[in-house]
Amino acid sequence: MQKRRNNIALIELLIVIFFFSLSAMVIVQVFVRSDQISQKSNSMSVAIILAQDTMEQLRSEPKNAIDVLDDWTIIDQNDKQQIFELYFDEKMDITNGERYDYRFVVDMSKTDQEYGTFFDIKIEVYSVQKEMIFDLHTGKYISDQKFEEL
Repeated sequence: MQKRRNNIALIELLIVIFFFSLSAMVIVQVFVRSDQISQKSNSMSVAIILAQDTMEQLRSEPKNAIDVLDDWTIIDQNDKQQIFELYFDEKMDITNGERYDYRFVVDMSKTDQEYGTFFDIKIEVYSVQKEMIFDLHTGKYISDQKFEEL
């Protein structure tokens, strides 16, 4: 009788140990996944800040886009349009186009109007899977008329 109780206690102990080890394994996986999501979210926040900063720089000096985007690679350029790209890794450090996590594309076009020039600026951010994550779009009109100071 005593031996049977010891076997039952041992089986109960094994079941409890199995349950706790299974729970610990699930909890560790949840923490690892939450850390991955946090890192991706942090990278996305930095990407948005970089895109907004680039957009503001281009809005302030749209005629000098090449000076503002000096680290960027020119993909296409003509009289009316300029397209630039830049690659970033997961830590948002600039990298080459061979291995990257984010690709930024700046598309600037200008339209000459009667009394000035309208600049259309669009920034797109793509993931390594080539899907667009987000884009920013703005425009700026610069008058050709010179106003005299009073």
